[in-house]
Order: sequence, then C-alpha cells, then structure tokens
Amino acid sequence: APIGTSVSAVDLQVVQHHDLKSEMDDRVPNKEECETLGTELIEKEEFTDVVTEKLKQVSDIWTLLFSDWEETLDELDTMLEALTFARDAKSASDWMNSQSGSLAGGPPEAATLDHIEALLRKFENFERTITAQSDRFDAFKNKTRLEDRGGEGRRKTVQQALEEEEQERSKS
Repeated sequence: APIGTSVSAVDLQVVQHHDLKSEMDDRVPNKEECETLGTELIEKEEFTDVVTEKLKQVSDIWTLLFSDWEETLDELDTMLEALTFARDAKSASDWMNSQSGSLAGGPPEAATLDHIEALLRKFENFERTITAQSDRFDAFKNKTRLEDRGGEGRRKTVQQALEEEEQERSKS
C-alpha cells in the first residue's frame, strides 16, 4: 500500500503495521509445530526430500516476511519522522512570523519613554518565549533519517528557505 502523506495517515499505517506483526507473531507456534513435525518425518526417513524442500520453503518465506515487515516499518518510521519535521517546521515558521510582526519597526522619532518601555517589555516577553521554546527549535538541528540517507540536500533546502525568509523580513 502507498505510504500516506500526512502525519496522522502514516501514524495510522504504523499502528496497522504493528497489528500485522502481532498476527505474524501469533503464527510462530504453528510454524514451529510444522518444523517439529517435518523434522520428525525426516528422522523417520519418510518423504525426506519433499519434507526437507518444504521446510526450506517455509523458512525462506518466513525470513522474507519478517524482513519485508522490518523494511516497511523503517520506511513508515522515516516518512513519519519527515512529515512530523515538516509539520513542526511549518508551525515554528508560522509562530516566528506571527511574533516578528509585533516586534517589527522601531520606535517613532517622537517616541515617548512609555512607548519605548512598552517596546522593551514586548522584546523581553519575546526573549522569554524563545527561551521556553528552545527545545522545540533545538530539535530542528538534529538530522532526520531521511537526511542521513540522502545527504544534506533536504537540510540545505530548509536552511535556504529560512535564509530567504530572513532576507525578505530584513527588506521590509
């Protein structure tokens, strides 16, 4: 099935994928019983060639099934991490944009002391908010699995977007 394109869709797929793993785990005793019966038949030298071949097929299919499950889980986790990063980056960008509006522009030339003190309080509040949000912003410094696999390309794109946004703000 194609991987979802939203955090909630991929999160649901991860839950469903874990449900599949539970079903696979529930079948382990049946597989082991099959292997035990097959081994007993081989020891009795009954249908040795056929049973050996079938046991190998079951083992190969079982190994492939669990390997595919692990690969799919890794893909889902990677996509979930990337989508969560994108969502959080958008949220942080929106928050920064909303905060920059209240701090934009300096005091008018004929500003009063009260006006300047109000601007200083706004700035101090902004600094406190930034400090409180520092964990959230620090998370953007960590590479995602997608970046680890694909190099720096995605981070450069995000970094370039942030720099462009900063340039636009400084122009206005």
